[in-house]
Amino acid sequence: YRKPSNNAAPRVQWVLAPPDKQPLFRPQTKMNSSVIRRASERRGPHPLQALNEFHAPNF
Repeated sequence: YRKPSNNAAPRVQWVLAPPDKQPLFRPQTKMNSSVIRRASERRGPHPLQALNEFHAPNF
């Protein structure tokens, strides 16, 4: 900062280039936005089949 009483030019003047503009968000690439089809998903066993594996004791 310059002092109000001193109107002389500064001895060193910084000359910097402004930073490059960058987008606010990066567009997603095609590989990241691939759609997973329902047929290709792994599905667990049906709940009733899983329960049929366990037998209740007879009282």
